[in-house]
Amino acid sequence: MHLFCFFCLLLSCFPISCKKKESLSGYIPSASTPPVTSLATNSPHPVGNDDGILHGLWSQRPFLMRAALVSIHPKWMTITILDREARCDSAKLVENDLGIQMTIPSGPNNDFFAGHDIPTEIRLHGAGGVSRIPAGHVVVRVESFDPQHDESVRGYLSFRFRTASDADAPSYASEGSFSARVCNNRPTTASARHAPTQNSSVSGIVAGRPVTLTSMLAYVRDDGYGSPILMIKGFEGDVVCHTTRSATPYLYGAEVAIEPDSKRFLHAPLPADWMVQMRMYQFSERSVQTAHGAGWLQIESADLSDGGVVRGQLVADNPQDELEWSFSLAGQFEAKMCGVERRAW
Repeated sequence: MHLFCFFCLLLSCFPISCKKKESLSGYIPSASTPPVTSLATNSPHPVGNDDGILHGLWSQRPFLMRAALVSIHPKWMTITILDREARCDSAKLVENDLGIQMTIPSGPNNDFFAGHDIPTEIRLHGAGGVSRIPAGHVVVRVESFDPQHDESVRGYLSFRFRTASDADAPSYASEGSFSARVCNNRPTTASARHAPTQNSSVSGIVAGRPVTLTSMLAYVRDDGYGSPILMIKGFEGDVVCHTTRSATPYLYGAEVAIEPDSKRFLHAPLPADWMVQMRMYQFSERSVQTAHGAGWLQIESADLSDGGVVRGQLVADNPQDELEWSFSLAGQFEAKMCGVERRAW
């Protein structure tokens, strides 16, 4: 009897949302997208609890933040959020913890993208089979802070992820605010360079060879809840939207959640984990990721309708690696809208 009452009380901390999201103009959700019904499976955004503290449901298992800690590094910070009380000397995740970890680079302005809704991959601990949530399913925002002197970092986190398209698939969702204690104040430097000031195409060096990405294309995919995730890809040479040839080298990997009627993702740099697909020798191909924190994307305008254009600028660098693995690309782009992504390469 006591156990049943405690379970009822625990569930009362996680209200259910039935509010549907409107479709973004020009974007048609998949017909197979299940309707929005509850936080546990497919709520677009979990409803905050009474005090707004970060919480959620991970495959029916309740999560409630009880501690958050920050480790500052020269070019990024790692935020660890736990469902238990913790100090800086006890932040290491152990077997029974439910935990979230995210790494936010300092970015081109050495401000950790403060004040902006940004995408970033997060890692889950104790989530029962899901260890990471891709960046396109995550929105995080931190307030401005001084990493050398401030004692805490305040922020907001929201993510939602379903392992398959059917309504009964395991889902993971959290939303709310956090205040994370800084465990090691120190100065930081910019993790990425600024884009060229002149109006230039995306170009640079790939594996020691000058490259200009003359075909910039934009795609969307459904986030599992009826909203689009935007992706930008760049190719050397003329490439059609859904090519079936290898078309190396090409740039891909950045993804941004696009909220209906929201402009908050515009006009500000967003962290991006770019990848370059490149050819090694004659037949072998490989994907190489940007150096940690050295990639970003800034969207100035986004028309996701048929025939629309996405405009912005980007930087994707991995200059410190061996020559045959390194690349450095930057510039402004106008990406043709290609609709739903088809993974042909």
